[in-house]
Amino acid sequence: DETCGLAAYRNDCWTDPVVLARNMTIGCLEIMDKGTRSKESDSHLQARGLRFNICSLTSSYHANADIEDLSARVCVRISPELRYSALFWMKHLSNSSVESGAAEGDGAFDVEVTAIPAMIGSFLQSTQSLFWLESMTLMTKVGFAREILLNFVRLPDSAVS
Repeated sequence: DETCGLAAYRNDCWTDPVVLARNMTIGCLEIMDKGTRSKESDSHLQARGLRFNICSLTSSYHANADIEDLSARVCVRISPELRYSALFWMKHLSNSSVESGAAEGDGAFDVEVTAIPAMIGSFLQSTQSLFWLESMTLMTKVGFAREILLNFVRLPDSAVS
């Protein structure tokens, strides 16, 4: 008895963790940029990426603690996919071994390794990085944002250039 065929399933369904991390890194960056990983242009999805005043606050002069419906706005305006992407893009990047070019996958989900540093550069050198920081602040994750940036600075130059 192979426990309903699970032994065969475990052997055939394996994904290289480095390749998976690369794909997840690109996915997070695409979601933060466009709100979707779709190649199609859906205007209702594109509005879900990082953007200026993502929670449609009436003024930036108020402290977040003074905005009574802020948590509801965050839940409505920042999708779960966008929250995940904003929080974990660096975790996936650090697990992707971009700097070593390690791990070859089976081709089904491989990403072009050279695309990741270009995407990171584009993200950090654009207003998207400011929108990311605003979103992290609205989600009360500014301390986590600090850790992400510190971890990014510690990456080898080859991982991001």
